[in-house]
Order: sequence, then C-alpha cells, then structure tokens
Amino acid sequence: MITTQKHNLPVFRLRFKDVHGNDYPDWEMKSFGDCYEFKPTNSFSRNKLNYEAGQVYNIHYGDIHTKFKHRFELSHEDVPFINMDIDLKNISEENFCKEGDLIIADASEDYADIGKTIEIISSNGEKILAGLHTLLARLSNKELYIGYGAYMISCESVRKQIKIIAQGIKVLSISAGRMKKIRIPIPSFEEQQKIASFLASVDNKIEQFGKKKALLEQYKKGIVQKLFSQELRFKDVHGNNFPEWEKKPLREFVQLNRKITYGIVQPGKFVEKGIPLVRGGDYSFGWVPLSQIKCVTKEIDQPYKRSKLQSGDLLLTIVGANTGTVAVVPDWLSGANITQTTARIAINNIQADSSFVKQCLLSSIGQKEVRKYVKGAAQPGLNLSDVEKFMINAPSLPEQKKIADFLSALDKRIDLIATALKHAQIFKKGLLQKMFI
Repeated sequence: MITTQKHNLPVFRLRFKDVHGNDYPDWEMKSFGDCYEFKPTNSFSRNKLNYEAGQVYNIHYGDIHTKFKHRFELSHEDVPFINMDIDLKNISEENFCKEGDLIIADASEDYADIGKTIEIISSNGEKILAGLHTLLARLSNKELYIGYGAYMISCESVRKQIKIIAQGIKVLSISAGRMKKIRIPIPSFEEQQKIASFLASVDNKIEQFGKKKALLEQYKKGIVQKLFSQELRFKDVHGNNFPEWEKKPLREFVQLNRKITYGIVQPGKFVEKGIPLVRGGDYSFGWVPLSQIKCVTKEIDQPYKRSKLQSGDLLLTIVGANTGTVAVVPDWLSGANITQTTARIAINNIQADSSFVKQCLLSSIGQKEVRKYVKGAAQPGLNLSDVEKFMINAPSLPEQKKIADFLSALDKRIDLIATALKHAQIFKKGLLQKMFI
C-alpha cells in the first residue's frame, strides 16, 4: 500500500507501508561512496567490438546513451563482444561486471545524458566488461537491494547533483571522485524492494506499449508497400475490380498556395492564445500534435490572412531537416497559418482524397519521389514548382478513399498506443518525482 507522507528535508512524499500497515523507518541520505566502490574499466573503441562472436561482452557508453534499458538484463539486450584477438588475460575477475553493479556513462555532449546509468540486473552467467567512457560502481555492502539502484540514480534529486559535478565545455565528463560525494536516498531494505518491484511493473507496461507500437508500425509499413505497389488491391461494393491506376503529376490533383507567408517568427512573438501558426518541424508521421503548435496575435497575423489553412489541406515541409514530412490539416487547425518552411497544398476533392495523397507521399515510393527534387545538403529544401512535378500513381477516387480509410484506421490504432505509452512514461516520471524529492 502507498501513502503520502511529509518529512523535514529531504522530503519523500510517496511511501509504502509494511505488511502490517505500519510506516517503514525514515529514509537516510548517504554519500554514493558509502554504498559503492569503483572498479577499473577498459577503453576499447568500437573497432575492437563485434556482434558475431566472442567470449566477453562489452558495455560501450554510446549504447548506454542510446539503447540499453536502465534495468539491464543481458538476455534482453543486443550487446557487442570484444574481438577474440584482444588479450584479456591481465583483467582481474573483480573487474568483470556483477549483478547489482552500476555502469555510468561518464561523458556526454549534453546535460540530459551525462551520468546516464544502467544497473546489471541479470548477467545470464556471462562475462561482461564496462568499456570506454564508463564508470563501474559496485555495491560495497548489502544495504541496497539489487534493482533499487537503477531508480535511485535516475531520480531528479540525484540527476541534479550529477549535472552539477559535470565538467567540460564541448564534452561534459564526470569523475569517480566527484561521484563518490553525491548524496543518495536510502530507504529500508524492504521498502527498496517494494519501490523496485512497483516501478519495474510500470517499466514492463511501458515496454509492452513500445513493442505493440513497433509491431503495428512494421505491419503498416508492409501493408503500405503492398498497396502502393498494387500487390494488394481493394474491390468495389459489387466485388469488382476498380479501374487501373494512372500515373500523373501532383499538379493535376492539387493547387499550391503561392501567397505570402510568415518568415521566421521569434519565440518572443508567441502568445498563449491567438492564431495558431504551423512551422515545418511541428508535424511528423502524418499528423499535427496540438502540443507543438504556437500562437501569434491577430495583429501579427493580419498581413498573412490569404495563406490561411483549411481543414483537409495538405502540409508539406519544404525547408530544413524535416523536408518531405507530410500531414493533413485537422478540423481544429482550420484558420491557422503557416511559415515559409511549409507548403499549403489544397486538394481537388473531385479527383483526389487528401488522406490518400498524404499516405502516398509518406510511403517509401512517395518519399523516393520527394528526394528526387530535394536540393541542398546543409539546408535541404524543395521549390514549389518542383513539388507540382511529383508523380503520383493514383487509383480512382473510390479506391483512394478505401486505401485512405484503411491506413487511417491503422494510424489511429498506432496513435492510441503511442498516447498510452506517453501517459505511462509521464506516470512513471511523476512516481519518481513523488518518491524521491
């Protein structure tokens, strides 16, 4: 059972109770060096590692930053081997990772990742070494429960301390000596177990959502390939084949807005309520998230009123790293405006379905067509005259609608799972904030 409770600083608001409903003892604050001791690590670069064969696994700091879960189980991770021709005879048994060890990335280019840590929960009986730009911290006593450390070191109060001790300008780094001095929260052993078990169950739910989303996205990718290669075709209400597809330039289906639009709007010009303004980086994967949209005043918007969006219009990013990204304007964005990084494409509804055109341009075939016309490397972009040249292999309007409806239904399922995943991540973040303050 969880209760809320207040103490003198530090405060631990979210607390468990024991099996009799009694409070556990107050938490203690100890230095990291009181609970962990540091062991040597190696400095093998990527060219000393491989994913095919070996006898010893290696934890590279880059993998801690990008792919390993903070609760590390070897059987669930893709970990490289140290090349067989590397002599490891001089490495002491004490230097191989043990369950309960923390492996800390001691270098990063930004504060968000500096000191990012994994805890070895299960090594599967294999030999693992901590590698380049890592610190290997080992429990020096049995005061901490294996599984608790992963959450303890990722809580905000500890993360803030790690950011404070980080040094460097272009590349940040932390040292074992400085890590020893940070303060960490220590509940009773039993409460640690409950915290670790509870948060692990939340992590499992997050992982399930992530896997389900990935599977649906992979399924959609395969279906899209079959639909736009015409390997898979729909039939009409009478069970008959639709007419053959025709390849036409995009200009036969749409009209591009050539009215003057916003240039770069400085952050200080945005207001909480006003006219929504869509920028090239505000949408991805075919939809426009509300959280991304900024607003400007009616006065600022007045000179650009002729470029207003309408529901069903297509948005196409034409400048920047997101060039080629496409989305359909939802009803709630009708009346919004765009910057020069985005093209507004009005669809001729007699010949084309906006959702179909979106799906077509987002497909691998469509993106290949887009890339043909992208110019520039440092700042890629598209000319509106070139956008009109995009070749679209289009079926009849009724078949377009069937394809669009089918893929949109898949998108909604993916979006629902993505939303559930995001909420679970926010829930976990809130739990960490309430447990460790």
